[in-house]
Amino acid sequence: MIDYFEDEVLSLHQAADLMGKAYPTLYRWATTGVCGIKLKTIWDGRLCTSRKCLQEFLQQVSENRSRTLAAKRLPPREPASR
Repeated sequence: MIDYFEDEVLSLHQAADLMGKAYPTLYRWATTGVCGIKLKTIWDGRLCTSRKCLQEFLQQVSENRSRTLAAKRLPPREPASR
């Protein structure tokens, strides 16, 4: 949860600029999510997030993708017998 008085609150436009991403990317992260994880936001006349929430979101997505990739790895193939 974003603490409006403790966290540095950023509009999604500011957060997008900070990360070098396009605004629609952060909007998608907030509304649709990635790997089932959504960027936490608050409404302050516009959608806002915080640096802390951005960091948590990216960490959770990274961990989720690592687990997913590890689960999808196939065992090494054995040579075919002739």
